[in-house]
Amino acid sequence: MQKLQPKQVIPGHYLGERPAGDAAVTFTLNYLQTFEKALQQHKGSAQVIETMKAAYPHLPEESSLDLSAKVNTGEMKW
Repeated sequence: MQKLQPKQVIPGHYLGERPAGDAAVTFTLNYLQTFEKALQQHKGSAQVIETMKAAYPHLPEESSLDLSAKVNTGEMKW
């Protein structure tokens, strides 16, 4: 998406003010890379969640992170 050089990207499942330009794409890429690294470093969802909250302390909604961490660590089926 970044190669397309969008003037604006409207993120789904986003709370708050809309990011400018392609900032939503950059944020999502960085977030997913951090999440994947946390999954590699920790076996349990609690540690993954703690790592992500430390990296992104101001995100307003936590239920998606909780669900994602539990599913991706195998603690919950999707």
